[in-house]
Amino acid sequence: MKIGTAIKYKIKLQGIPIIWQSIITDWDPPNRFCDVQRKDPYRRWIHEDIFETSGSETFVTDRVNYAVRGRKLINQLVVKKDLDRNFNYRKTMLVSMFNGNPINL
Repeated sequence: MKIGTAIKYKIKLQGIPIIWQSIITDWDPPNRFCDVQRKDPYRRWIHEDIFETSGSETFVTDRVNYAVRGRKLINQLVVKKDLDRNFNYRKTMLVSMFNGNPINL
């Protein structure tokens, strides 16, 4: 990866297939990187991953700045729940991978 790398995802949102494109706008390994949406599904999507080391541990922080079509109501009813579920899954998988504990989901 590097600044300018384009990433194309095929995902399903609420069962609807969507093609999502983002681009890496900041790349500073091993400290952070940022991707910004280029195409659907959000009106705005800026996602920053920050990696901080303390002793033998590394902490991963996700910062997401987004806006949805349909605004507040759609966000409260659908999008926020999906994002929380997805980032909780990611956290579970990261902990599992780096602690060596298998997880059955």
